[in-house]
Amino acid sequence: GILARHPAHVHIDLLPAARGKGHGRALMRLQQAQLARRGAPGVFLNMAASNTGARAFYEALGFSEFARGGGEGEDGDDVFIVRAGLQPGDEVAARRLGVC
Repeated sequence: GILARHPAHVHIDLLPAARGKGHGRALMRLQQAQLARRGAPGVFLNMAASNTGARAFYEALGFSEFARGGGEGEDGDDVFIVRAGLQPGDEVAARRLGVC
């Protein structure tokens, strides 16, 4: 299942004023790099199926849909998305943006 190949759950929230400036991408890269260093082969998250902006963001970061089902999204449906192949070096981009 999802946890065997993607045992780590990731999540970020950005204030509207911080969006569109690369901060979310940097935070995700930093989280994933740290998880990779700790041995996690992949990550997962869930989101409302109706959140097309977030979906596009995560797909640009290499996430893909794993499953759909129940949830608290506006349309009552959650999407579970995953990313495998984490690389410890991903944190370099985060450091360049001054996130860490």
